Amino acid sequence: MIQPVKTNRIVYIPNGSLNYTIKSLQKDGIDVLKIDKYILFFLGKPQSGWIDLKNTKMTKIDFLYRLTTSKAALKKITIIPGETDYFIYKKIAKKMGFKSLKCNIPQGFLYPNTYYLPYGFTKKEVCDYLDKVSLKKHQKLAKRIFGYWNFKKYYRYLIISSIIQKKQKIKMI
Repeated sequence: MIQPVKTNRIVYIPNGSLNYTIKSLQKDGIDVLKIDKYILFFLGKPQSGWIDLKNTKMTKIDFLYRLTTSKAALKKITIIPGETDYFIYKKIAKKMGFKSLKCNIPQGFLYPNTYYLPYGFTKKEVCDYLDKVSLKKHQKLAKRIFGYWNFKKYYRYLIISSIIQKKQKIKMI
Protein backbone atom coordinates (compact mmCIF):
# COMPACT_ATOMS: atom_id res chain seq x y z
CA MET A 1 0.00 0.00 0.00
CA ILE A 2 2.93 2.36 0.55
CA GLN A 3 4.31 1.70 -2.92
CA PRO A 4 4.28 4.85 -5.06
CA VAL A 5 1.94 5.32 -8.00
CA LYS A 6 2.95 7.56 -10.89
CA THR A 7 0.16 8.88 -13.05
CA ASN A 8 -0.99 11.91 -14.99
CA ARG A 9 -2.59 14.63 -12.94
CA ILE A 10 -5.74 14.40 -15.09
CA VAL A 11 -7.03 10.85 -15.60
CA TYR A 12 -10.07 9.40 -17.30
CA ILE A 13 -12.18 6.97 -15.31
CA PRO A 14 -14.86 5.21 -17.39
CA ASN A 15 -18.32 4.66 -16.00
CA GLY A 16 -18.77 1.05 -15.01
CA SER A 17 -17.99 -1.64 -12.48
CA LEU A 18 -14.92 -1.66 -10.24
CA ASN A 19 -13.48 -4.49 -12.36
CA TYR A 20 -13.88 -2.35 -15.47
CA THR A 21 -12.28 0.64 -13.71
CA ILE A 22 -9.25 -1.45 -12.63
CA LYS A 23 -8.83 -2.91 -16.16
CA SER A 24 -9.06 0.56 -17.68
CA LEU A 25 -6.42 1.95 -15.29
CA GLN A 26 -4.13 -1.02 -16.03
CA LYS A 27 -4.61 -0.44 -19.77
CA ASP A 28 -3.53 3.18 -19.22
CA GLY A 29 -0.32 1.94 -17.59
CA ILE A 30 -1.23 2.68 -13.98
CA ASP A 31 0.07 0.11 -11.49
CA VAL A 32 -3.12 -1.21 -9.91
CA LEU A 33 -4.01 -4.80 -9.09
CA LYS A 34 -7.28 -6.73 -9.11
CA ILE A 35 -7.19 -6.73 -5.30
CA ASP A 36 -7.31 -2.91 -5.35
CA LYS A 37 -10.97 -3.12 -6.36
CA TYR A 38 -11.73 -4.30 -2.79
CA ILE A 39 -10.01 -1.27 -1.33
CA LEU A 40 -11.98 0.92 -3.73
CA PHE A 41 -15.16 -0.86 -2.65
CA PHE A 42 -14.55 0.22 0.97
CA LEU A 43 -13.41 3.74 0.05
CA GLY A 44 -16.40 4.43 -2.18
CA LYS A 45 -17.31 4.45 -5.85
CA PRO A 46 -14.71 6.12 -8.09
CA GLN A 47 -15.75 9.29 -9.89
CA SER A 48 -16.27 8.79 -13.61
CA GLY A 49 -15.06 11.00 -16.43
CA TRP A 50 -11.99 13.22 -16.44
CA ILE A 51 -10.83 13.91 -12.89
CA ASP A 52 -8.06 16.04 -11.44
CA LEU A 53 -5.94 14.11 -8.93
CA LYS A 54 -3.93 17.27 -8.05
CA ASN A 55 -0.68 15.21 -8.06
CA THR A 56 1.28 12.86 -10.30
CA LYS A 57 3.12 10.90 -7.56
CA MET A 58 1.40 9.47 -4.50
CA THR A 59 1.05 6.30 -2.49
CA LYS A 60 -1.33 3.70 -3.84
CA ILE A 61 -3.82 4.23 -1.00
CA ASP A 62 -3.72 7.99 -1.68
CA PHE A 63 -4.30 7.31 -5.38
CA LEU A 64 -7.27 5.02 -4.71
CA TYR A 65 -8.74 7.49 -2.22
CA ARG A 66 -8.41 10.35 -4.73
CA LEU A 67 -10.21 8.28 -7.35
CA THR A 68 -13.26 8.37 -5.07
CA THR A 69 -13.01 11.99 -3.88
CA SER A 70 -11.48 14.08 -6.68
CA LYS A 71 -13.56 16.57 -8.60
CA ALA A 72 -14.03 16.82 -12.34
CA ALA A 73 -11.22 18.41 -14.30
CA LEU A 74 -12.61 21.69 -15.65
CA LYS A 75 -11.43 24.35 -18.07
CA LYS A 76 -12.38 27.95 -17.30
CA ILE A 77 -13.64 30.00 -20.25
CA THR A 78 -14.82 33.60 -19.93
CA ILE A 79 -17.03 35.17 -22.58
CA ILE A 80 -16.70 38.94 -22.44
CA PRO A 81 -19.75 41.11 -23.31
CA GLY A 82 -19.46 42.53 -26.82
CA GLU A 83 -16.97 39.89 -27.98
CA THR A 84 -17.85 38.52 -31.43
CA ASP A 85 -18.79 34.88 -31.89
CA TYR A 86 -15.79 34.34 -34.18
CA PHE A 87 -13.33 35.21 -31.41
CA ILE A 88 -15.38 33.43 -28.75
CA TYR A 89 -15.33 30.16 -30.71
CA LYS A 90 -11.65 30.61 -31.48
CA LYS A 91 -10.86 31.07 -27.78
CA ILE A 92 -12.98 28.07 -26.74
CA ALA A 93 -11.44 25.86 -29.44
CA LYS A 94 -7.92 26.74 -28.27
CA LYS A 95 -8.77 26.18 -24.59
CA MET A 96 -10.48 22.83 -25.28
CA GLY A 97 -7.80 21.59 -27.70
CA PHE A 98 -9.96 21.63 -30.85
CA LYS A 99 -8.63 22.78 -34.23
CA SER A 100 -11.77 24.87 -34.66
CA LEU A 101 -15.26 25.25 -33.23
CA LYS A 102 -18.51 26.58 -34.62
CA CYS A 103 -21.79 26.07 -32.82
CA ASN A 104 -25.25 26.34 -34.33
CA ILE A 105 -26.22 29.10 -31.88
CA PRO A 106 -27.72 32.35 -33.25
CA GLN A 107 -25.22 35.20 -33.66
CA GLY A 108 -24.84 37.17 -30.44
CA PHE A 109 -26.87 34.68 -28.38
CA LEU A 110 -23.95 33.25 -26.37
CA TYR A 111 -24.45 34.65 -22.90
CA PRO A 112 -21.41 36.54 -21.54
CA ASN A 113 -20.32 34.62 -18.47
CA THR A 114 -17.56 32.46 -17.03
CA TYR A 115 -18.09 28.82 -17.94
CA TYR A 116 -16.38 25.76 -16.51
CA LEU A 117 -16.29 23.06 -19.17
CA PRO A 118 -15.28 19.51 -18.30
CA TYR A 119 -12.03 18.29 -19.76
CA GLY A 120 -12.79 15.80 -22.52
CA PHE A 121 -16.05 17.40 -23.72
CA THR A 122 -16.61 16.87 -27.44
CA LYS A 123 -17.41 19.79 -29.76
CA LYS A 124 -21.08 18.80 -29.73
CA GLU A 125 -21.16 18.65 -25.93
CA VAL A 126 -19.52 22.09 -25.68
CA CYS A 127 -22.05 23.57 -28.12
CA ASP A 128 -25.03 21.88 -26.43
CA TYR A 129 -23.89 23.09 -23.00
CA LEU A 130 -23.31 26.69 -24.14
CA ASP A 131 -26.66 26.72 -25.96
CA LYS A 132 -28.55 25.33 -22.96
CA VAL A 133 -27.00 27.73 -20.44
CA SER A 134 -27.39 30.75 -22.75
CA LEU A 135 -31.02 29.89 -23.47
CA LYS A 136 -31.84 29.62 -19.74
CA LYS A 137 -30.17 32.98 -19.01
CA HIS A 138 -31.93 34.73 -21.90
CA GLN A 139 -35.32 33.22 -21.00
CA LYS A 140 -34.94 34.43 -17.41
CA LEU A 141 -33.97 37.92 -18.60
CA ALA A 142 -36.85 38.07 -21.12
CA LYS A 143 -39.38 37.04 -18.49
CA ARG A 144 -38.08 39.77 -16.19
CA ILE A 145 -38.31 42.41 -18.95
CA PHE A 146 -41.39 41.35 -20.95
CA GLY A 147 -43.12 39.00 -18.52
CA TYR A 148 -42.91 36.08 -20.96
CA TRP A 149 -40.51 34.31 -23.36
CA ASN A 150 -40.80 34.85 -27.10
CA PHE A 151 -37.59 34.02 -28.96
CA LYS A 152 -38.26 36.16 -32.07
CA LYS A 153 -39.19 39.26 -30.09
CA TYR A 154 -36.34 38.84 -27.62
CA TYR A 155 -33.74 38.13 -30.31
CA ARG A 156 -34.78 41.24 -32.27
CA TYR A 157 -34.21 43.39 -29.16
CA LEU A 158 -30.93 41.61 -28.50
CA ILE A 159 -29.67 42.48 -32.01
CA ILE A 160 -30.84 46.12 -31.72
CA SER A 161 -29.13 46.53 -28.36
CA SER A 162 -25.97 44.97 -29.78
CA ILE A 163 -25.95 47.48 -32.66
CA ILE A 164 -26.47 50.38 -30.23
CA GLN A 165 -23.65 49.08 -28.03
CA LYS A 166 -21.28 48.88 -31.03
CA LYS A 167 -22.17 52.44 -32.13
CA GLN A 168 -21.54 53.75 -28.61
CA LYS A 169 -18.12 52.08 -28.58
CA ILE A 170 -17.25 53.70 -31.92
CA LYS A 171 -18.32 57.16 -30.65
CA MET A 172 -16.11 56.74 -27.57
CA ILE A 173 -13.07 56.11 -29.73
